[in-house]
Amino acid sequence: MSINSNKKILLLGDFFLDEFFKGTKGYKNREQKRDFVNVIDCVDVNLFFFKNFKSGIYNVGSGIATTFNSIAKTIFNVQSKKTKIKYINMPLDIIEGYQNYTKANITKLRKAGYKKIFYQYMKELKNINHNNDKT
Repeated sequence: MSINSNKKILLLGDFFLDEFFKGTKGYKNREQKRDFVNVIDCVDVNLFFFKNFKSGIYNVGSGIATTFNSIAKTIFNVQSKKTKIKYINMPLDIIEGYQNYTKANITKLRKAGYKKIFYQYMKELKNINHNNDKT
């Protein structure tokens, strides 16, 4: 869950997607790409280094850049809901430093011996259980 600057709550756990930033610097609306990484993968990498007595600075990620739109549309499709996304202007104070593209180069991590495959959101989103109202 996150709260945007307008104090609107975006509940990703319940798949309520309301607003996304418009594209900037030549990118179309939410066609910016991210290497989405699961916190469990980050913890696993840290445990690998701890158990193997290794240290250093390493990139951690899937090595796959995915658009925000792709993630959102997949979530809507999985829930059999109509895609409804409102694009809002990106705040001027973050445009200059905003990263429109991230993709981890994990070559050094692999050379250090970490071999596990990272969680891949586009493949795994279809396996999400939406019926969490049993709690």
